Amino acid sequence: MGKITITKVVLNAYNAVQFKNGKPEPMEYRREDLTRWANDAFQNDEFYFFADPIDPNQPCGVLKRCEPRTAYRIDAGKTKFESADELRDCIKYLNDNVDELIEHADTAFNSISSSISERIKRSKELVDLINANLEKMNMKSSVSDFKSGRNNRDIEPKI
Repeated sequence: MGKITITKVVLNAYNAVQFKNGKPEPMEYRREDLTRWANDAFQNDEFYFFADPIDPNQPCGVLKRCEPRTAYRIDAGKTKFESADELRDCIKYLNDNVDELIEHADTAFNSISSSISERIKRSKELVDLINANLEKMNMKSSVSDFKSGRNNRDIEPKI
């Protein structure tokens, strides 16, 4: 197990200072009360002020200034050995499955490629079918005539 770190965290702190062009200024908030409190803290050379909601069920509602509220965060970090073991496991998985992954990628590519080829072949079949039907109807035309802007009124029947 890695090193366990316990950190004290302040939960209700707001910044009182912002830096503009390298100079400290009071923080500006969209809420008038927060801006006023930031200004007060800035005047007292404080970097933070603390506030909590009056009604805990409405965290974005009316706030009141108060003392800092803290909690403890526990981080169980990993040792270098644990991280290295995970990396080795990952590399082993990739090495063991690289052929399967390549095959899966090839299958997906071939499926897409064959789908496009099938659609092109089907389009050619439809063009040939349209041309054959036009010939049966004794018309001097082809699909290319329609593409060029000629319409049915421009087509003369064969006699």
